[in-house]
Amino acid sequence: MDLEPTDEDRQLREVVERILRDRAAAPTTTRDRAQADAVLLETLEGELGWRDLLAGTSPTALVQQCAVAEVCGRHAAALPVAALATGAKADGGAVVVVGAVGRAVRWPTSLTGVVVAPDGLLHPVTGAEVTHVGWGDPWGRVATGPPDEVPVPEATGRWYRLLLLAEGVGAVAGALERTVAYVAERQQFGSPLASRQALRHGLAESAAEVEAARLATFEAAATGAPEAALGLAATLFVLAEERAVPQLQRFTGAIGLSDEYQLHRLTGRARSIAAELGPPGQVAADAHRAVQEARR
Repeated sequence: MDLEPTDEDRQLREVVERILRDRAAAPTTTRDRAQADAVLLETLEGELGWRDLLAGTSPTALVQQCAVAEVCGRHAAALPVAALATGAKADGGAVVVVGAVGRAVRWPTSLTGVVVAPDGLLHPVTGAEVTHVGWGDPWGRVATGPPDEVPVPEATGRWYRLLLLAEGVGAVAGALERTVAYVAERQQFGSPLASRQALRHGLAESAAEVEAARLATFEAAATGAPEAALGLAATLFVLAEERAVPQLQRFTGAIGLSDEYQLHRLTGRARSIAAELGPPGQVAADAHRAVQEARR
């Protein structure tokens, strides 16, 4: 399958990257975060036709949505693109959150509707109350009553996981890029850290694993997000994340955990997405079952 991006795909990435580069530094108060979220969403709507872009369900539309999610992941943008895109495909424009009521969820502070998945079932919930928890990341806690019984598309869960994978791949790739830049500049014993062969080998292995997960994610999008393809992409991502994140933190040392260096936000985002997808062993087992079912 040819996964080479088209000119339209490249232009879309360039526009999103420019918007994210131009945005102000992440605010530190809940009220300012809510306002920043609203402004960023308005900008994306004005320049991209954001809602229309996220509402498409064709393979071409899914590939473009994955491109947007990946760019947002690379820039640690506090926008849960997977939730927004999945919600745009559902009646009422609700936002998808995987998890039970009362648990911490990925959430932009400025939105007012939510779809929760208690016990793996997707149900829209109206009037959800969301309290922001965590700086610079769209996490909150949903406090609401039982879900309304409103039907959602059968593919909702697959769409959500697809875009979540694209965002996660972008976050790990962004962390890798920053680590490569850091070790190329950081001097130790009179030479750059990047001159150490063992370190270069580790970065090369991480890059290969992240690229494999990225290609598998876009192949899943290009084929309509079937369970078997999603399972393969998810397995490759959680394994790449599990190996890459600790290594990137080691290579950067204490600066990787500091507020002025964005690595901790990227690795934290990648780790939270991997946790949402599940333990690597369980993800791999689910993928195996999906492949076996697809072959019947």
